[in-house]
Amino acid sequence: MRATLGVARFSKKNMNAVIETPTQQPIPTAGTPPAVIVPDMDVFAARAARFGQLAEGHALGDWLRFLGALGQAQHQCLHKAPEPPFHDARLQSRAREFGMPPLPAQTWRRDPAWRAI
Repeated sequence: MRATLGVARFSKKNMNAVIETPTQQPIPTAGTPPAVIVPDMDVFAARAARFGQLAEGHALGDWLRFLGALGQAQHQCLHKAPEPPFHDARLQSRAREFGMPPLPAQTWRRDPAWRAI
């Protein structure tokens, strides 16, 4: 599918917009989503340590130490989090077939263990 878009250009001599002839540009489709890159399990601990290093002698040292404490808390929560459930392949296939999200946000029941974090 193509969309017709008008392009506005501004002259340096005067700031009046000049509308050029519409151009044809393809509209991207949903297609296949990009691959998910799972971060290292120690990403938050590494950030916390880095903020701690940066805080020494820095004018914003208190703020950086706060960010380090926040990163440490995130690291602890990450390691307490339950393993996400694996979903039925049939349901995933159906979601793809009908253009639905893999996890319906309005009706999907979260594991109660998430509330304990």
